[in-house]
Amino acid sequence: MHRWSPLNGRRRELLRRLDAGGELGSASAERLSAHALRDRGPLVVVRRDGAVRAEVTEAGKFYLEHGHHPEDPRYAAAPQEGAEKAPVAYSERALVGARRATAELIERLVAERRVVVPGPDEATEA
Repeated sequence: MHRWSPLNGRRRELLRRLDAGGELGSASAERLSAHALRDRGPLVVVRRDGAVRAEVTEAGKFYLEHGHHPEDPRYAAAPQEGAEKAPVAYSERALVGARRATAELIERLVAERRVVVPGPDEATEA
């Protein structure tokens, strides 16, 4: 499962409720959903003094407004010709290359329905 995979109904409803100012309940299924959302970026879950609090992030607000994760490669805007690229932090450079490779693989999978990579190296396999 990717960060940008569509949310199921229960998680989407939890995200909507928390964005509207609701509180995180004590049910274990709801807490598991909150932690799954945290791992994918739409929520921040904070434990302090025995209490658990969840806050909707910018990615979560984006998801609620647009119906998809902001990092979803299917909705990535193509860079405009002549546009200046924003500088990328050194620590993020490996992620940029990995995201680009992932987006290209997804495009191939969608177009061809099957992709065979003969003898992949460790990075390609990952």
